[in-house]
Amino acid sequence: MVFGTTLDPSTGEATGAIDRFRAGDTMAYSVELPPAADGGIVFIEVVRLDGSIETVKLEPTETVPQIVGSVIGFRPDPVAMLTAWGPGNYLLRIYADPAAKPVAVGRFTLVESPTAS
Repeated sequence: MVFGTTLDPSTGEATGAIDRFRAGDTMAYSVELPPAADGGIVFIEVVRLDGSIETVKLEPTETVPQIVGSVIGFRPDPVAMLTAWGPGNYLLRIYADPAAKPVAVGRFTLVESPTAS
C-alpha cells in the first residue's frame, strides 16, 4: 500500500509519497491487488493504534474504489477523518472478503499541527 497526495490518472497509483496528513492536505492511497481480489468491490477497515492497543474506528465497509488495471486507489478526506477519529496513528486494512485475511495493510498518521506533514 502506498500513501501520497494524489492518484496518477494513468496508473491509479498514489504519488507524492507521504503518510502523515493534516486538515487541508490532500490524501490518496493505492494498492495493487492480487488477481483473486480483483472484483471491483473491496472492504476498508481503519484501526487506531495506541501502543499495542488497537481500536476499530471503521468496521470493514464495502467500498467501490477507482480502478486502473489491477491498481485500486482512494482519495479520502483528512478533515472528515480528523473530525471523526482525532489525531493519531492508524492502520488501514483492505479486504476482498471481510471474513478472510486482508489483501493489503498500511499505516498512516493524522496530525493537527499545520507544520507536521
